[in-house]
Amino acid sequence: MRTRNLVPAILLATALAVLATSSTKAQVRPAGPQVISAKDAGKLIGRKVFVATGSAMPTSLIRPMREFALSRNYRTDVFYMSTFAGSANFTPEVAAKFHPNLFFVSMSNREAASKGHATIVRDSLFKLGQRIERGEFAFDTVAVRVSPPNKDGLVSLGTTGDLTMSAIKDVLGRGGHVIAEVNPNVPFTTGNNRLRYDQLAAVYENADPLPELTQMAPNVAEAHLAKNVAKLVPNRRRSTIQVGIGGSLVGIGEALKSKRLRIWSEMGSDWVLPVMSGPKPAAREGTFSFLHGTTALFRHADKNPNVRIDSSLVVNDPKVIAAQKRMV
Repeated sequence: MRTRNLVPAILLATALAVLATSSTKAQVRPAGPQVISAKDAGKLIGRKVFVATGSAMPTSLIRPMREFALSRNYRTDVFYMSTFAGSANFTPEVAAKFHPNLFFVSMSNREAASKGHATIVRDSLFKLGQRIERGEFAFDTVAVRVSPPNKDGLVSLGTTGDLTMSAIKDVLGRGGHVIAEVNPNVPFTTGNNRLRYDQLAAVYENADPLPELTQMAPNVAEAHLAKNVAKLVPNRRRSTIQVGIGGSLVGIGEALKSKRLRIWSEMGSDWVLPVMSGPKPAAREGTFSFLHGTTALFRHADKNPNVRIDSSLVVNDPKVIAAQKRMV
């Protein structure tokens, strides 16, 4: 009988030991970011805020940041690359306190740029990356959209690396805040665009679809233009291509899909899909500083080792570009 009575006691002692061990592990686990609302996250901004590029911009955070900045008695400088931020952020009244600094002029801020409501920062993206790295802009906050953390505790910036990774390194180096929307629609991409989840100061969760760049079918002139350009790419050897920004080459993917290619391009849009898809893709790998396209492109990039995202300090470096084989 005494032996039987010992069994429950032993089981209870074992359970208590397991709980004690778990409690100890929980105490030494690195602290993660604050999980708060977008409205509260907007109140954490400093005076110099970098907003991530394109679809990596946390759309639902822009208005809370703007409203908080307008409530203060001093100016907040906001720095944008290519952005989906709406025109409400670039009016003369808003610009006085939530002042836009433009590394790239987008549709929503073109009027502000032309009428002087915004400050245009003129330089190549490579040199802008260098200037950020030197601390010239002294960012204290980055607002970005990231993927959920993986099993190693890393989040991905998904569609971007460009100037955003340089800005994040600058902010972390000076003890500032990286505020992030954690969104399951952000692709977990390969490359130099990841950081530890515990490096984020604050996060809020959102499952909105990522903003997309509308893709139009090429008209007759654009289709002919793409075919003419494709003729300039050699057939016999694998060439490296870059495709620039703008709608005139919307048909270039279809025109290039019979070639043998590598891709080294500042921007990747939906032209990438016909070039990198199929049983014998024209391009087996591609390196980009950011992706600017539709959900189909983002899904193609998710966990795809052949799609690499890097910063403008690498992708836009003239020496690195010149070192690519048969660059077109």
